[in-house]
Amino acid sequence: MTIHFRSDISFQNTGFLAWYNSFPSGNPLSTPAPFLSVTRPNTNYSCGGFLSQPSGDFSSPFYPRNYPNNAKCVWDIKVQNNHRVTVIFRDVQLEGGCNYDYVEVFDGPYHSSPRIARVCDGARGSFTSSSNFMSIRFVSDHSITRRGFRAEYYSSPSNDSTNLLCLPNHMQASVSRSYLQSLGFSARDLVIATWNGYY
Repeated sequence: MTIHFRSDISFQNTGFLAWYNSFPSGNPLSTPAPFLSVTRPNTNYSCGGFLSQPSGDFSSPFYPRNYPNNAKCVWDIKVQNNHRVTVIFRDVQLEGGCNYDYVEVFDGPYHSSPRIARVCDGARGSFTSSSNFMSIRFVSDHSITRRGFRAEYYSSPSNDSTNLLCLPNHMQASVSRSYLQSLGFSARDLVIATWNGYY
Protein backbone atom coordinates (compact mmCIF):
# COMPACT_ATOMS: atom_id res chain seq x y z
CA MET A 1 0.00 0.00 0.00
CA THR A 2 1.24 3.51 -0.80
CA ILE A 3 -0.20 6.77 0.47
CA HIS A 4 0.78 10.07 -1.09
CA PHE A 5 0.15 13.41 0.63
CA ARG A 6 0.30 16.56 -1.45
CA SER A 7 -0.03 20.19 -0.36
CA ASP A 8 0.27 23.54 -2.07
CA ILE A 9 1.30 26.88 -0.55
CA SER A 10 -2.14 28.50 -0.31
CA PHE A 11 -3.67 26.94 2.82
CA GLN A 12 -2.23 25.62 6.06
CA ASN A 13 -4.00 23.38 8.53
CA THR A 14 -3.18 20.66 11.03
CA GLY A 15 -3.04 17.93 8.38
CA PHE A 16 -4.30 14.42 8.99
CA LEU A 17 -3.77 11.42 11.24
CA ALA A 18 -3.53 7.89 9.92
CA TRP A 19 -2.79 4.48 11.39
CA TYR A 20 -2.45 1.04 10.01
CA ASN A 21 -2.72 -2.61 10.99
CA SER A 22 -0.98 -5.55 9.43
CA PHE A 23 -2.28 -9.07 9.72
CA PRO A 24 -0.58 -12.36 8.94
CA SER A 25 -2.24 -14.53 6.35
CA GLY A 26 -5.18 -16.31 7.81
CA ASN A 27 -7.27 -15.01 10.71
CA PRO A 28 -6.95 -11.18 11.02
CA LEU A 29 -8.36 -11.25 14.57
CA SER A 30 -5.71 -13.58 16.04
CA THR A 31 -2.85 -11.00 16.07
CA PRO A 32 -3.04 -7.76 18.08
CA ALA A 33 -2.47 -4.53 16.19
CA PRO A 34 1.01 -3.04 16.58
CA PHE A 35 1.37 0.15 18.61
CA LEU A 36 1.90 3.17 16.38
CA SER A 37 3.42 6.39 17.63
CA VAL A 38 2.12 9.42 15.81
CA THR A 39 3.85 12.76 15.44
CA ARG A 40 1.48 15.60 14.72
CA PRO A 41 2.63 18.84 13.10
CA ASN A 42 3.48 21.50 15.67
CA THR A 43 0.83 24.18 15.40
CA ASN A 44 1.75 25.75 18.73
CA TYR A 45 3.93 28.82 18.56
CA SER A 46 4.40 32.01 20.45
CA CYS A 47 4.89 35.44 18.99
CA GLY A 48 5.06 38.97 20.23
CA GLY A 49 6.24 40.00 23.64
CA PHE A 50 7.69 42.81 25.72
CA LEU A 51 11.07 44.15 24.55
CA SER A 52 12.94 46.41 26.97
CA GLN A 53 16.57 46.36 25.84
CA PRO A 54 18.05 49.52 24.22
CA SER A 55 18.16 47.64 20.89
CA GLY A 56 17.22 44.29 19.48
CA ASP A 57 15.37 42.48 16.72
CA PHE A 58 12.20 40.48 16.21
CA SER A 59 10.48 38.64 13.37
CA SER A 60 7.27 36.93 12.35
CA PRO A 61 6.78 33.36 13.66
CA PHE A 62 9.06 30.78 12.00
CA TYR A 63 10.96 33.43 9.97
CA PRO A 64 12.59 32.84 7.46
CA ARG A 65 10.15 29.97 6.91
CA ASN A 66 6.50 30.79 6.21
CA TYR A 67 4.47 32.28 9.05
CA PRO A 68 1.23 30.53 10.11
CA ASN A 69 -2.29 31.49 9.12
CA ASN A 70 -4.43 33.52 11.54
CA ALA A 71 -1.44 34.92 13.43
CA LYS A 72 -1.98 37.89 15.72
CA CYS A 73 1.23 39.05 17.39
CA VAL A 74 2.02 42.22 19.33
CA TRP A 75 5.48 43.39 20.36
CA ASP A 76 5.55 46.18 22.96
CA ILE A 77 8.88 48.01 22.97
CA LYS A 78 9.75 50.20 25.96
CA VAL A 79 13.16 51.84 26.24
CA GLN A 80 14.53 54.10 28.96
CA ASN A 81 12.90 57.44 29.74
CA ASN A 82 13.75 60.42 27.55
CA HIS A 83 14.51 58.17 24.58
CA ARG A 84 12.61 57.32 21.42
CA VAL A 85 12.21 54.00 19.64
CA THR A 86 13.13 53.56 15.97
CA VAL A 87 12.15 50.35 14.18
CA ILE A 88 13.70 49.36 10.84
CA PHE A 89 12.07 46.74 8.61
CA ARG A 90 14.85 44.80 6.85
CA ASP A 91 12.80 42.17 5.02
CA VAL A 92 9.03 42.13 4.44
CA GLN A 93 7.49 39.32 2.39
CA LEU A 94 3.77 39.07 3.09
CA GLU A 95 0.68 38.07 1.15
CA GLY A 96 0.22 40.74 -1.54
CA GLY A 97 -1.86 43.81 -0.85
CA CYS A 98 -2.35 45.37 2.53
CA ASN A 99 -5.78 43.93 3.33
CA TYR A 100 -4.73 40.35 4.11
CA ASP A 101 -1.40 40.12 5.96
CA TYR A 102 0.30 43.23 7.35
CA VAL A 103 2.38 44.80 10.11
CA GLU A 104 1.20 47.91 11.96
CA VAL A 105 3.42 50.34 13.85
CA PHE A 106 1.83 52.32 16.73
CA ASP A 107 3.13 55.38 18.55
CA GLY A 108 2.54 53.77 21.97
CA PRO A 109 0.29 50.82 22.96
CA TYR A 110 -1.51 49.47 19.88
CA HIS A 111 -4.98 49.47 21.45
CA SER A 112 -4.92 53.17 22.40
CA SER A 113 -2.32 54.97 20.29
CA PRO A 114 -2.21 56.44 16.80
CA ARG A 115 -0.97 54.20 14.03
CA ILE A 116 2.27 55.47 12.49
CA ALA A 117 2.27 53.08 9.54
CA ARG A 118 0.90 49.92 7.99
CA VAL A 119 3.75 47.91 6.48
CA CYS A 120 2.89 45.64 3.56
CA ASP A 121 4.60 43.21 1.21
CA GLY A 122 7.92 44.48 -0.12
CA ALA A 123 8.02 47.58 2.08
CA ARG A 124 11.18 48.70 3.80
CA GLY A 125 11.84 51.67 5.96
CA SER A 126 12.11 53.01 9.47
CA PHE A 127 9.64 54.59 11.88
CA THR A 128 10.29 56.54 15.10
CA SER A 129 8.04 56.96 18.13
CA SER A 130 7.38 60.25 19.88
CA SER A 131 8.00 58.68 23.31
CA ASN A 132 9.87 55.73 24.78
CA PHE A 133 7.09 53.25 23.92
CA MET A 134 6.12 51.69 20.57
CA SER A 135 3.92 48.72 19.62
CA ILE A 136 4.20 46.53 16.53
CA ARG A 137 1.28 44.30 15.53
CA PHE A 138 1.49 41.50 12.94
CA VAL A 139 -1.73 40.06 11.49
CA SER A 140 -2.16 37.24 8.96
CA ASP A 141 -5.43 36.00 7.52
CA HIS A 142 -6.68 32.43 6.98
CA SER A 143 -5.02 31.72 3.63
CA ILE A 144 -1.75 32.35 1.78
CA THR A 145 1.40 32.63 3.88
CA ARG A 146 4.89 33.76 2.93
CA ARG A 147 8.33 34.24 4.45
CA GLY A 148 7.23 37.02 6.82
CA PHE A 149 9.28 39.90 8.15
CA ARG A 150 12.39 40.74 10.12
CA ALA A 151 12.86 44.04 11.95
CA GLU A 152 15.41 45.70 14.20
CA TYR A 153 14.88 48.45 16.74
CA TYR A 154 17.08 50.84 18.66
CA SER A 155 16.67 53.73 21.08
CA SER A 156 18.03 57.24 20.77
CA PRO A 157 17.96 60.21 23.17
CA SER A 158 15.00 62.53 22.95
CA ASN A 159 15.13 66.23 23.74
CA ASP A 160 11.50 66.56 24.87
CA SER A 161 11.52 64.63 28.20
CA THR A 162 8.50 62.46 27.50
CA ASN A 163 7.72 59.06 28.98
CA LEU A 164 4.78 56.79 28.30
CA LEU A 165 3.94 53.39 29.75
CA CYS A 166 0.46 51.96 29.24
CA LEU A 167 -0.21 48.38 30.25
CA PRO A 168 -3.57 46.70 30.96
CA ASN A 169 -3.39 47.45 34.70
CA HIS A 170 -0.96 50.37 34.90
CA MET A 171 -0.45 53.72 33.21
CA GLN A 172 2.38 56.18 33.64
CA ALA A 173 2.92 59.35 31.60
CA SER A 174 5.28 62.24 32.11
CA VAL A 175 5.68 65.17 29.75
CA SER A 176 7.97 68.15 30.22
CA ARG A 177 6.41 71.61 30.31
CA SER A 178 8.82 72.79 27.60
CA TYR A 179 7.67 70.01 25.28
CA LEU A 180 4.01 70.90 25.83
CA GLN A 181 4.82 74.56 25.18
CA SER A 182 6.66 73.68 21.96
CA LEU A 183 3.41 72.10 20.75
CA GLY A 184 1.38 75.16 21.74
CA PHE A 185 -0.10 73.70 24.97
CA SER A 186 0.32 74.42 28.66
CA ALA A 187 0.23 72.07 31.64
CA ARG A 188 -3.39 73.18 32.25
CA ASP A 189 -4.34 71.66 28.89
CA LEU A 190 -3.28 68.15 30.00
CA VAL A 191 -6.29 66.05 31.06
CA ILE A 192 -6.35 62.34 31.84
CA ALA A 193 -9.84 60.85 31.94
CA THR A 194 -10.64 58.29 34.66
CA TRP A 195 -13.73 56.34 35.60
CA ASN A 196 -14.60 58.95 38.21
CA GLY A 197 -13.88 62.10 36.24
CA TYR A 198 -10.63 63.88 35.52
CA TYR A 199 -7.29 64.42 37.21
